[in-house]
Amino acid sequence: MISIIVPVYNSQAYLDACIRSVLTQSFQDFELLLIDDGSTDDSLNICRRWEADPRVHVTSTENHGVSHARNLGLQQACGSWLMFLDSDDQLAKGALEKLSELTAPDPPLVIGAYTEADPGATKALREKVSADSLRTMLLDPINHSLMPGFYEMKPMSLCACWGKLYRSAVIREHSIRFSEELRLSEDTLFNLDYLEHIDHALITDMPVIHYRHNEGSVTKVFREQHLANRFRFFDLLLERAYPEAPVHILSLLLYEICRIERWASGSQKALEQQIIRYLSEHPAILHDTQKRALSVGKFQHPVYHTAASCFRRKAYRTGFALLRIYAAISMN
Repeated sequence: MISIIVPVYNSQAYLDACIRSVLTQSFQDFELLLIDDGSTDDSLNICRRWEADPRVHVTSTENHGVSHARNLGLQQACGSWLMFLDSDDQLAKGALEKLSELTAPDPPLVIGAYTEADPGATKALREKVSADSLRTMLLDPINHSLMPGFYEMKPMSLCACWGKLYRSAVIREHSIRFSEELRLSEDTLFNLDYLEHIDHALITDMPVIHYRHNEGSVTKVFREQHLANRFRFFDLLLERAYPEAPVHILSLLLYEICRIERWASGSQKALEQQIIRYLSEHPAILHDTQKRALSVGKFQHPVYHTAASCFRRKAYRTGFALLRIYAAISMN
């Protein structure tokens, strides 16, 4: 019934726990596809040791990134439903059984929540929502509501590809794949592309993933190539012509500036010039967001609004300085 795709790269410290959390589920109608993406540690050997279980299938490839690994899994998957799991995370106890029960009304997408502490099975709220509202939430979360407090508490539950059940038939029929150009936000783009071909989803606040904060992950550490990746992601969003795209782009760009000012160590000026150039080439990013809130949670939108206002007036130095101060205070 369910194909679970796990991209694996140098995760030997967590991999056994991840695999065990799947194989010990009370629901057993699944296959587990472990896609090793050219690991240089013992990850591939760990995967091979689990191959004695007939539900486990291991593929080894050269290192091409997480999108390539997930796409290989999509090619191999046989289940009616697809699920993604990161190799440093775990399935919550009873997660597959609870998710499978939610497929009874035959929704094209089931979205669960996550927890940072291993939960037992819990009674959960559930709600049917339109694909349009989900797409808007992905691109413009602060201006819309989706279940009381769901996004504010679990913001990654929408953007990430893990913690969800996708209909295999939808992915096959429309050849939906992860962009192998991207090393960041590739799952957000995948979700947006998937939502284009469905009309509703079932969302629940039940935790189905035990999420691990890995400080070395690609989303936690700033590297200079991240900015080029962000620009490409922004381009792909603009090509899709979503009305909410400028809000999402500006909010994410201001967050990236905070990371640059906090951690780029010596290369800030060159990166700032790249940002100024990108904004000048895409004026809609500033023009179309003048009256919109720009972020939620830790990165409060009043600061983002002030910085954005500086950029609109070409007061770039002031805008960058404001975000530099904010990043030093708010980012650990």
